[in-house]
Amino acid sequence: MKSKSVSRSILFGPIAPSLDWLVVVRVFLGVLIIYHGLVIFNSAKMAGTAEFFGNIGIPYSVWLAYVSKATEFFGGVFLILGLFTRFVSLALVFNMGVACYMAFQFDIFGKGELPFVYLLLFAVFVVAGGGRASLDNVLRGN
Repeated sequence: MKSKSVSRSILFGPIAPSLDWLVVVRVFLGVLIIYHGLVIFNSAKMAGTAEFFGNIGIPYSVWLAYVSKATEFFGGVFLILGLFTRFVSLALVFNMGVACYMAFQFDIFGKGELPFVYLLLFAVFVVAGGGRASLDNVLRGN
């Protein structure tokens, strides 16, 4: 009988109660989205991104390509730091929503799967915030 309660606590109890899992996900997600935003530092690739935006019907394609990639790059940096997490995540949800709708026509089981998964993960941080190990938490005085 004792082994049953031990296995139950292992299966359903916290794995590492002192670890803030939000920080782990936040940092990895930040690194991944920064990678996509690095295009902003390459003018040839940005020209291609702007052309793609224009081809799919996004107005002001050059300006919005820079806004999109800056949101990804700087949003990732802020996400890693846990600074303004909810606001930055909301901007990234919007960015990924536009990608899902305009570039992939909500083909979330095909080529639009990656931006949709990003959208869902960013939505988690809109709701949950940065967690205990974030600069948001430090600024609040916790």
